[in-house]
Amino acid sequence: METTNSKMEKQILSAAKELFMKYGFDSISTTQIAKKVGCNQALVHYYYGTKTNLLEKVLADEINVLFERLSDLPKSESPIEEKAEKIIDAHFTFLQTNSDLPMFLLGEVRNHPELFFNFQLMVKDKTRIILSSMQEELDKEYGAGKLKTRVDAFDIMLDLLSLNVFSIISKPLMGFWKMTEEEKNDVMQARKEHIKQVVVSYIKSLKA
Repeated sequence: METTNSKMEKQILSAAKELFMKYGFDSISTTQIAKKVGCNQALVHYYYGTKTNLLEKVLADEINVLFERLSDLPKSESPIEEKAEKIIDAHFTFLQTNSDLPMFLLGEVRNHPELFFNFQLMVKDKTRIILSSMQEELDKEYGAGKLKTRVDAFDIMLDLLSLNVFSIISKPLMGFWKMTEEEKNDVMQARKEHIKQVVVSYIKSLKA
C-alpha cells in the first residue's frame, strides 16, 4: 500500500512537471507548486530540497520511462532496421505523452544550460549503450561487404529523433486546418509510420 509520504512526493512531482512544462522553470516557484498540491511549501523543500532538484527529478523520471522501453535493445539480435523502428515507436509514444517536453527543453537548455548538466550526462550514458550496439552491427555489415559505405549510428539516431520531435511540435499547427482531436491523432499515427518508412528506406539504400 502506498504511504501518505510517498503519495505526497508523487503529487509534488506531478504538479512541478505540469507547471514547469506550461510556464517555464523561471516562472514557477516552490510556493506555486505547493499551492497546486495543497500542501505547505516546507513539504516541497523537505522532499526535494530545491526547485532545481525538483526539475532534475522530473526529467530523470521521464527519461527513465523512455529508456526502460528500450532496455532490451542492446541485447537484441534483430536487424538494424527493426531496432530503428523500435526506437521510433518508443520515442514517438513517449513524446505524445510528454508533448510539452521538446519545446520546454529547447527553451530552457538555451537559457539555463547549467540546470541540465546531470540530465545531459544521463541521456548521453543511456544513449551510448544503444548507439554502441547499433554501431557494432553496422560495422559488422560493412566489414562483411553488406553495406556500400560505413554508416555512423549517431546519424541514423539523429534523423529519427529529429523527425519525431518536429512531428510532435507541429501538432498545434493542425488547428489551422480545423482538425478534430481524433483527426490530429490519426495524422500523428500516420506520421509515425511514415518516419519508420523513411528511416528504414534510408538504411536499405545503403545495402550493397
